[in-house]
Amino acid sequence: MGDDVFISIEDIGELYLSAVLVYFEYPRVFVCIDTYDNKYIFYEMASDDENKDIWLVSQVKESEYYDIINGRSSIQSVYEEGESSNIFSVTKIYGEEDQIIISYDNVESLRTSLPKNDVFADSKVLNEILVKARTTRMVSGIGSLSLS
Repeated sequence: MGDDVFISIEDIGELYLSAVLVYFEYPRVFVCIDTYDNKYIFYEMASDDENKDIWLVSQVKESEYYDIINGRSSIQSVYEEGESSNIFSVTKIYGEEDQIIISYDNVESLRTSLPKNDVFADSKVLNEILVKARTTRMVSGIGSLSLS
């Protein structure tokens, strides 16, 4: 977990950037973790000239996360109806004091804006995540983690 807090969300706490799944000029889809190692996938839905960003966010189970990392599932799969009960949007308005707005009301309209074709994490990024995970697994002696 990085030292810098990416965003602080009421009822969740501080989130730290963990992995970037899709990068184009800047991170478009990325994973944040909280202090309990819960994972949240942020999918950029809108960016407004550095004044505002909107992300569709889904808390994901460890197995869902590794399915995405291993290319068995598309990124959009975590946003499908019934897959996760913890899907919400985060709007961050930049200013002297950043404003964070959490909403559950606009999730359906944002879901319909997701790409129709499956999006998978960038293979170069995935390889870096897998190497890091394997190294952590070997150093810590974790034996139940499946990365193949």
